[in-house]
Amino acid sequence: MGLELADIFRQYGPAYLQKYADQLLPSHRQAMRSIEQCRTQALGGQVYACPTCSEVQHSYHSCRNRHCPKCQNDKAQEWLEAQQDLLLPVPYFMLTFTLPAALNEIVRSNQNLLYNLLFRVSAAAAQHLAPYVFRLAISNRRLVKLENDKVTFRYRATDTGEPKLCTLSAEAFIHRFLQHVLPKAFVKVRYYGFFAPGCRKHLMVLRQQLEQACPDSMGEPESLSEPADATPETKLCCPSGGQPMLLQRTIQPTGRCPP
Repeated sequence: MGLELADIFRQYGPAYLQKYADQLLPSHRQAMRSIEQCRTQALGGQVYACPTCSEVQHSYHSCRNRHCPKCQNDKAQEWLEAQQDLLLPVPYFMLTFTLPAALNEIVRSNQNLLYNLLFRVSAAAAQHLAPYVFRLAISNRRLVKLENDKVTFRYRATDTGEPKLCTLSAEAFIHRFLQHVLPKAFVKVRYYGFFAPGCRKHLMVLRQQLEQACPDSMGEPESLSEPADATPETKLCCPSGGQPMLLQRTIQPTGRCPP
């Protein structure tokens, strides 16, 4: 098994929490705790055994935190597939809205107010942002190594699109990740214009009209997300004989359960 975000949090999280105890937001603490405990005995699970051999497997519960690389792949894929049904046979483009770096501290201390304001302002100019809104800050498969208290990960250069490597101290890496953690219950996907829930009937009519006018424009859609971390199969089978494994017992959680 390769390097995971949870490994970094377990090894360097306690020191980070101690150093920035007075500055960490509750949502940051929750995200770190959830990712650390995801699919471990702390959240409980089940023990399965093969009826024909002595093979035993443990299946632990997920944290379901929206910032966890292990949990969000399936939800993101389901959401992206649902958006395909809304897309019209026309070209799309993406607009990115950012804030001046001088406002970082103000925004960090007033996330709900200023994030909502940013959404309202950007809505006046934005098309459809489906390809990016469900991506996580970083997936486990982008993590390369953890060595000498430093994390190396892959990224793509904004100007050229070329793959590159970046190495940060574990503390700096955790700090950067936490800047992507949103406030609890914050809605990051919002629909406007024809995509608003109250206008979906009009959107479907428009889609049908465009399909009739341009029947050749509705090809297979491009993939909207990068490959994400694999999720365990719902049905466990014995790796030796392929037989379905039977539930033997339930493991009670020892840590805080997911919200």
